[in-house]
Amino acid sequence: MQAGLDNKRWNHLAFFAAKAILQHVGSCVLFQFLSIALSPILVSLTETISTDTIYAMTTLMLLANFFFYNYNYSEDSHVPGPLSLNAAVFASVCLASRLHTAWHACTTVTVSFQLFALGPLLRKNLK
Repeated sequence: MQAGLDNKRWNHLAFFAAKAILQHVGSCVLFQFLSIALSPILVSLTETISTDTIYAMTTLMLLANFFFYNYNYSEDSHVPGPLSLNAAVFASVCLASRLHTAWHACTTVTVSFQLFALGPLLRKNLK
């Protein structure tokens, strides 16, 4: 009887794990689709702003990311710090807007999102 109960519990947990994985895959597909669809707009986003200004804004935002990052990342919080994350994403969007092709802009935004948003979550789970 105990083996049947353990098997039923295992099936229940496996169902919820598969459901969570499918939700994460759906979120990833949606993010990639939006990145690809919006990258042509991103390439022409800051054409009227000088390159020096873009580099200054990027430097300022990356410094903001450095100073406002939550280095005491507790077990309760799910986000490494909204101000820090927004500053890092804004910096990557500024840099991506200076690239020549939509593909390069899409790749830059995707990699920066993985680095600044998903990287701290991975580091937290590996501890």
